[in-house]
Formats: sequence, structure tokens, C-alpha cells
Amino acid sequence: MKIIKPLPLLVFAATTTALSSNALANSVVHSSQDAQHWQINVKNLLANKPTVYAIITATDPATGSIAYLNNATGKLIDVDAKNNNSDPYSFKIAPEQVVSLPYGYSGRIYFSEDEKLSIPAVQNPDTKKWGFVQPNMVSNTTPLYDKVEWDFRNQAGNNRTVMNQTNVDFYGFSINLKQSGGEPVGDVGLSKKSRYGH
Repeated sequence: MKIIKPLPLLVFAATTTALSSNALANSVVHSSQDAQHWQINVKNLLANKPTVYAIITATDPATGSIAYLNNATGKLIDVDAKNNNSDPYSFKIAPEQVVSLPYGYSGRIYFSEDEKLSIPAVQNPDTKKWGFVQPNMVSNTTPLYDKVEWDFRNQAGNNRTVMNQTNVDFYGFSINLKQSGGEPVGDVGLSKKSRYGH
């Protein structure tokens, strides 16, 4: 079994104009700096400074298909029979890096420590719909990982953004969300060891 590292990886929204938050660390943000991209600044504050990789997935609102984010272009690439392997879309996170999220919903940002995570897509033979295969969290071959969920949509002319940690039912390592701009609400998430030492 892998030993869970207790120290935080800090993720925060870099460009917001208003934010509200509830006790479950769900955040609703309205962003106005970039009409079609939400800028997220990611800082690796893990004490042992491991290499951190990310894979970003979402549903493409233009097509309704699940997709991987091409971090180099900032565009969602729809999954199909020739494009169902996450490896080309896994990228290394710098100690501090801006990630640009396009319009998308039901999205996830997966972070893994020291090794790339695999998030393949498979097609249901009956419905022909594609779905992502989630990592096997109890396997010794799966790298230590965690994730945040995100949505970024235009509704009635306003950009609506949501970022949700999964600490309620899943914990790999500490992730902290912090707003920089708009209504101050403080940090949300985990930035210290839990009582179980994680």
C-alpha cells in the first residue's frame, strides 16, 4: 500500500470577479477576464517537491462528447475510436503554472505524483457511448493521485464556473482552493494533516 503524503498541493482560480462558497467547498465563480477560458494557477507546495502530472477531462459542450484537454492548445479533443488514450494529454505541472480551461462541463483535473496516471476511454457496445475508466485506487501500480471537479459554461451571457474538491468521499493528498479576486471568502479545502496523519 502506498503511503499518503500529508502536505498540500494548492490550486486557485487566478481570474475571478465574484465567488461564493458553501461548507462542502463547492465554489461558484463568475469570470470576466477571458470570454472563453478560465485561468487556473496551480502551485505545487508538496514539501518533497515530487513531479506532479495532470490530466484534464470534460464534456465538450459543442459536441456533447467526452474529451481530453490538450494543454498545449487549450482545446478539448473529443474521444473516439482513434483517440481514447490519456497518455498524450498528460502533462507535467511546473512548480507554478497557469492552466487554461475552455468551456466544458462534468470536468475533472486529475493530479498524480511522480508517475503519469492513465484515464483511458471505452465505448459501451450497446449504447455506443464513450466513458472514462477511473483509476484503480486500491492497486499498488496506480500512482498516488487526487482530483478536483470543474464546470465552465456560458449561461445567459455570463460565464459560470464551478470547482469542487472530492475530499468528502475521496482523499489522495491535500488540495486547497484559493480565490484571487472578487468577494473575499478565504481558502477552502485541506492544507494540514488530517487526524489520521494524511
